[in-house]
Parts: sequence; structure tokens; C-alpha cells
Amino acid sequence: MARWNFLQFNQGRLFLDAGGDFFLADRPFPQHSTSYDFFLRAGGGISVRVSNSYWVESAFHFSHISNGLGFGPGNPAWQGNGLSLGIRRAFRHAPEARGQPLFAVLRRADENAWLTSAEYYTPLPGFDRKVANFQGDLRALRISRAWHFPNRVEFQLGGTVQKSDTATGFGPLLRWNAIETGRWRWFADGGADFLQTGSPAFIIPWTGDGYTSFLRGGGGASFRLQESYWLETTFRWVHVTTGFGSGTGNYPRWSGQGLSLSLRHTFR
Repeated sequence: MARWNFLQFNQGRLFLDAGGDFFLADRPFPQHSTSYDFFLRAGGGISVRVSNSYWVESAFHFSHISNGLGFGPGNPAWQGNGLSLGIRRAFRHAPEARGQPLFAVLRRADENAWLTSAEYYTPLPGFDRKVANFQGDLRALRISRAWHFPNRVEFQLGGTVQKSDTATGFGPLLRWNAIETGRWRWFADGGADFLQTGSPAFIIPWTGDGYTSFLRGGGGASFRLQESYWLETTFRWVHVTTGFGSGTGNYPRWSGQGLSLSLRHTFR
């Protein structure tokens, strides 16, 4: 399981996580399936510190169980959601030296940050809300790493998961902070993602999956909430190019507009 603590304080944490298990059962599950299955889950939750070494955690997860019969039609699945409650035992490790960015140009950044963003886009006038197998509205979660430079230029690199047609992507974004004050920043930005569109149950693309480019550009504002956290909102125009690879006929061109709301955690 991989976890992202997007909001972190001394006594509490808010997180997103996702993981996968392989398990064996004493009977076929789901029914008419096999006794060996893959269990995938993703969601988020909260951790609360109750002592120096112990935390109480609760999370809500969406889950998917798929058997080991492959990708054929005889592959019954089970999907659901639910809660987890856990006790976390923490212990210290020897301090580690702070790593340096891989590329020398990134070492010149005067501020580093992680961003957790919720994005929502709707079609431009004249575009159908649903065309063929492509859902009209795009709803996405994005996690990005940002490097801010003294000349007000910022480079971001991140990944996204879109609920619409179950797309996952990865790509860069370039930002220009035109106005910077102590508590406010006004900016314009633009970027592009490489998208892979297909079933959430399979990491490896399969027949019917498609590949597209997701272009976006716009502007917005950041407001400093406290020393390390900023709240950002952005308006963007977006465009999805024609698909390529297998399943290209299912993914037509699409253009839209919408908003992004982000929580930015900065560090030096």
C-alpha cells in the first residue's frame, strides 16, 4: 500500500492511500470464480496521535475483487466500499541525510512543495456531455511536486487519476507567478499529461484501452493559510486530443473548462 499524507500536523494527519493484495480463500469468491483473488482498494482517512508512539487511524475505501482467470468474459468481480479502523505504532529511525534533486537546475529552487488537487471540468458549449464511450464531465484527483524559483517561474510534475472513463495520467506543468506578496500569489500556468484510459482493475493496458494527451492552461490565485500551507484555486481551459494506440476509436476530441482546488504544502 502507498499512502500520501497531504495534510500533516503534530497531532493529526489527513491522507489518501491505495493498495493491492493477493489472497487465498477456502471457497470460490466471487461465486463461480476461483479461490485465489486480487483485492484492490483506494480511499482516504485520518490519523490522530494519542501518545508519543501510538496513533488511531480510520479510513474509507472503495474496493474491487477480481479473480485470477485473466481478462476474459468469465471473470466475475465484486466491488464495494467500507471503513477501516487501525492502531499505528510509530518508532524513530536514525536521521537520514536530505536527498538532492536529480537534475542540477532543480537545486536552484528557493521553495519546494507538494500539491493535492481536486479538478472538475465540463464541456465547452457545443460539445455533447457524452459522446460514444467518452464521459462528458472530467473529475480528477492530482498529486504534484513543485519547484519554485527566484524569478517567479515554477515547474510542477505530477500524476492524475480521473473518475471519468477511468483515466490515469502523468505530466509536467509550467507556472508564472506574475504577482507575489506575503500572503497572495497570482499566476498563469499551462501543462500537458499523457493519459492511459482503461479499466481500474488492471495496471497493464489491455485491448480496448486508449492513450490520449490532456492539455490544460489557465490562471488562478494562492492564499497562504499558515507558514507551510497554501490554498489555491485555478480556472483552466482543457483539451483532450484524439486517442492513439488500441481502442482509439472510443476517445474523440474533447474540449472543456473548469476549476481546480488545491492544498499546497511548502518546504525548503
